[in-house]
Amino acid sequence: MQSYTQNPEVTINKRSLAWLRAHAHYDDLHPYEAMELIKRLCDQDPVMQKKAFLAAQEGLAYYELALDECYKIQQANR
Repeated sequence: MQSYTQNPEVTINKRSLAWLRAHAHYDDLHPYEAMELIKRLCDQDPVMQKKAFLAAQEGLAYYELALDECYKIQQANR
């Protein structure tokens, strides 16, 4: 969060900063907790493993799109 508050190009109000503080820990743990659940649910089921893999690929594709759009906005604001 320090990188946000110390960056002169980023404006964060108190409410947004409070939200970041409240969710930062959860957001760090969530991928690991989700992966543990998937591993347990798909352990012996190849069909479920394939579905989980395809869902992960789709999620990463959306993540890539979001990052690309953020980059475009950042470049346009320079």
